[in-house]
Amino acid sequence: MSESKWEILRNVGLAAVVFVVVLSGVLYASLNLSGSLSSTTNFSETASSTNSSSSSSSFYQTQDSSQITPTINAKVISNITVGSEPKGAAYDPLNGLLYVADYGSLEVTVINVSTNKVVTTISTGQEAWKPTYNPVNNMIYVGNDYSDVVTVINPDTNTVISNITVCDYTVGTFFDSLNNLTYVLCDETDQVVALNSTNNIVATIGLPAGPGNGGYAITPSDQIYIADYRGDDVNVINGTTNNLTTSFVVGTGPGATAYDASDQLIYVAIAGNPTSPGNTTVLLNSTNNEVAQNIQIGSFPETLIYLPSFDTVVSANAFSNSLSFMNGTTVISTISNVGSEPSGFAYDPSLQELFVADLGSNSLAVVQLSYGEVQPPCIGYVPIVISNPENGSTPTPFQQMLNIDSVQYSRDINSNWSNVEFSFGSGCSDNLLESWIEENPSNSSLNTIIWVNLDEGIAPYGNETIFMDFMSSNVLSANGPTGEAPQLSQIYGKYDNGALVFSFYDNFNGTALSDKWQQGGNTAQSGGYIGPVINDTPATVDDGMVVHYNGTQFGNGQWDWVQSIQTFNPQTNILDAYAYFNGLTNAATNQQIGWSAPGQNSSFEYAVSDGNLEYNGSSPIKNHYILLASPGTHTALLNGVTSAYQVFSVWSDSVGRAYALTNYSGLTVANGDWPSTSAHIHFSEINGCPYSVYVQWTRVRALPPNGVMPTVAFDSLVNIG
Repeated sequence: MSESKWEILRNVGLAAVVFVVVLSGVLYASLNLSGSLSSTTNFSETASSTNSSSSSSSFYQTQDSSQITPTINAKVISNITVGSEPKGAAYDPLNGLLYVADYGSLEVTVINVSTNKVVTTISTGQEAWKPTYNPVNNMIYVGNDYSDVVTVINPDTNTVISNITVCDYTVGTFFDSLNNLTYVLCDETDQVVALNSTNNIVATIGLPAGPGNGGYAITPSDQIYIADYRGDDVNVINGTTNNLTTSFVVGTGPGATAYDASDQLIYVAIAGNPTSPGNTTVLLNSTNNEVAQNIQIGSFPETLIYLPSFDTVVSANAFSNSLSFMNGTTVISTISNVGSEPSGFAYDPSLQELFVADLGSNSLAVVQLSYGEVQPPCIGYVPIVISNPENGSTPTPFQQMLNIDSVQYSRDINSNWSNVEFSFGSGCSDNLLESWIEENPSNSSLNTIIWVNLDEGIAPYGNETIFMDFMSSNVLSANGPTGEAPQLSQIYGKYDNGALVFSFYDNFNGTALSDKWQQGGNTAQSGGYIGPVINDTPATVDDGMVVHYNGTQFGNGQWDWVQSIQTFNPQTNILDAYAYFNGLTNAATNQQIGWSAPGQNSSFEYAVSDGNLEYNGSSPIKNHYILLASPGTHTALLNGVTSAYQVFSVWSDSVGRAYALTNYSGLTVANGDWPSTSAHIHFSEINGCPYSVYVQWTRVRALPPNGVMPTVAFDSLVNIG
């Protein structure tokens, strides 16, 4: 794709999408593109830095300045539990609801895409399969395998209003915006049936064999391409006359088709069969149906979708649990670990989110998409030697802290640190590492704190060299490879890629707790709520979590808590929270951060006091905490805490000792017997009316060997050009 064409698509963006008809296998949109379509007694978290004289989820492409290649950033941001064996989804842009066909549970799950919460379920009575949305009559059509009916759902009421008898084994549906007809794919009778907006049958089209998985594509001339999985061919129907015009063999088990409006190519996913799965996509010239090229992708590509606003075709590779993004004849990126059998798509262009029905895990993966910036030229790099001084290997992956004297490189680093990447293998390579700027993103700072996610472990007493690369322009992105803490940008979290760097991460962006958390307490009004978090730098920040006692009583064991759903091993992971507290001078209030054993929500039974783990009651309850605001009865594990944001860290060891740091220094150790290997992240506020715990972000990262962070040495700057 030429630079000008990419820029046209980029500038037009979402405004180009007039309406979107999604799912069952392919998206079709009406466009207006202006003519273009382990014991730690000596722990030191601060990595020592010296200067010597001598799989990434980023999809950047290395190129010279004369070749511009569009890129896409993608990441799974949520997994929503739906019914059994979901096979496709349809999106209604009018009500912002997603309709997921749950084949195994004979129902449709309805999801609000703004909150990613299940709204309701609708019974179909049959094996629901690949629905579609008809924007003309505002109805959802659901195919039903092993049935001769199509279920019609009114999205205004989310009720079934009709079951239309059509043909046997209605394996899928799709809408053609060029003739305003809804098509039903009938696998048993080898037919395609067309319904008008009043649900009358207007055409029945015979096929050489059944349409199998029901993949389809529609060209601007209303030529409808339907993949025939059982017949190993592709059928072409004229949507104007509703006649079959041609059929041709393309490979074993074509699972889906998609039309790339920009390159005028038809993509055909060659799924193969379960014993011999395919892994290619055949490209056809839509003018003569000749094979242009075969593209190698993931195993058993079952579903395709074309996203016009990104000019890319996406393949769901069911057996390799991956998505492949294709542009023209090139696979520009692949993301793995997308569920356990991705099998259907839907797309919301306003949120730029791709919804992937995952047959194997009974869930829906939400994939956030964004434009990938074209990789700017590299102007220089600095080798960084990371040395492991301990007798154990670093974990894999491992988050390494870098404390950088940015003044030394002020001529090459932008004033806001927006042009720095980290790579491995060689300087300025395309082997990029995810990195996250935590503090002081300025070329005038003597201590800019960066975290880099190392994909490979460092052997005992071994070292690893990575490279700090200086680019000619901005590379900051929430999708990596370089991002920053949410409070560092004027728009909260705009460039925050923490989820890509750390084992667990949340910046509490938005106006509600995400599904990563649960909350409660012993008052009628309890739990945490979202912002505004008080922070004057910058003044525009208004996101973050507040754990606040909302009751009217003071003391008497009143408490509120917020706790992660997921558990972690505190012997191998460090919990960090960027937080502050008010009410520090009051002896009765306890604001706390730490780990909580599964099944325990109250934070007061097991506290850190006078260097020991203290039990409140006759039987010990296995929880340990940092008591950050308890100057009265209980001595805080961390002292000198002020009501300003700091990074608080806590972990344990195999004999039950608890460890804590403030801003990566002042190690405090409390003896105890809490050797649990499973714990929730926990925030709580006790007896605190009207006090609160404020949390800007929290994360879980790997504990370094013996609790000692590897050392860092910076080599000499190498200039390019």
